[in-house]
Amino acid sequence: MFSWMRSQAEPTRPILDHSYLARLSQFIGEAETWELLADGMLELTERLARARHLAAAEDVAELSRLLHDITGTAGHLGLSALSSEAAIGQRALAQDAKCTAVLDPLLALEDPSMNALKAYCRDEQAGSADNPE
Repeated sequence: MFSWMRSQAEPTRPILDHSYLARLSQFIGEAETWELLADGMLELTERLARARHLAAAEDVAELSRLLHDITGTAGHLGLSALSSEAAIGQRALAQDAKCTAVLDPLLALEDPSMNALKAYCRDEQAGSADNPE
């Protein structure tokens, strides 16, 4: 939607950055990673719901701040496409874009992002159960 906001050289971001999550798990530990991801999914879901409310209320300033938070939260969860889209939306708001237009591409990534993260957790935990250390 905001093709004018995207650089021609900007790569398409994956829904989920598996290599980032693998590095995170190695750095902080598997149990801590699962806890971080579970808490992060809940927090991100709440923030996206709040973003819907702010867009409907046309609260540009608060939505912009929230999109900044969503950018970071999604990034820390390995949700690259969602993080990137939130950053693009925040820049678009600074250029007087409409709130709902900014959120549409972001919200279109919500279900695929959460489903990918849940599948990752399920698959990784199943793999851990198969390979106890």
